[in-house]
Amino acid sequence: MKKNIKVIQSIQRAINILNCFDKDNLELSLNEISQRLDLNINTTRGLVNSLVANDLIEHNIQTNTYSMGSYFALKSNLVKKNNIIRAKEVCLPYLIELTDKFTVSSRLQIITLDSIFTATTINPKSHYILESTKQENFPLHATSSGKIFIKYRKIKIEELILEKFTENTITDIKILKEEILSIEKNGYSTEFDEIGFGISSIAVPIFDANSEIFGTISVTALTQVIKEKKVELIETIKEKVKDLEKELFYK
Repeated sequence: MKKNIKVIQSIQRAINILNCFDKDNLELSLNEISQRLDLNINTTRGLVNSLVANDLIEHNIQTNTYSMGSYFALKSNLVKKNNIIRAKEVCLPYLIELTDKFTVSSRLQIITLDSIFTATTINPKSHYILESTKQENFPLHATSSGKIFIKYRKIKIEELILEKFTENTITDIKILKEEILSIEKNGYSTEFDEIGFGISSIAVPIFDANSEIFGTISVTALTQVIKEKKVELIETIKEKVKDLEKELFYK
């Protein structure tokens, strides 16, 4: 804070309440906020209610706790948007290199809190083009990036509709859980003929500086191509993801 600037006490107290919340303190009770700031409980209640009324923090009636509201969500979304724009720029040469080397469709896919979408696609110069939707309605259980979404967004598999697209689509909850659990150990996800006959894919997760899931780099091609080049593809994609993470989040 700059010297010789007079602050309004009530506004400063409200700001102090907002600053109580961070990634390690996502939810706080009224007593916890009062104790942290050494404020009278009734004063704290009045300030907190004003912040709730203006959507700056949210009140969970069931747990009687408070959490970051739309203001923080807006800040987070702006940061995410800037990172997405930057990621598309930085990722482009990596995708082009993957596509040219392996004759596959390469994609940058972004994972948000509640959705996954394709940000950039590079298709090979060949007789076939495997397009991917830019919409959010990915069949999570039948796509490689979708499985990563399930894993790192902690989606309850029991609540998913496990639609069968081909005879290879995993619709057994136990089998799908085992595959999801293997993602962290292996560092990648796959699907073979699960969303369509003769088409398969591999995806590697991208993490930000806070080790939060940001998205994936994925490749899609004819199943024969993916199977023949699987080992080299996985190794190469992992290298590209490391380079991308350094460029985006650690410079």
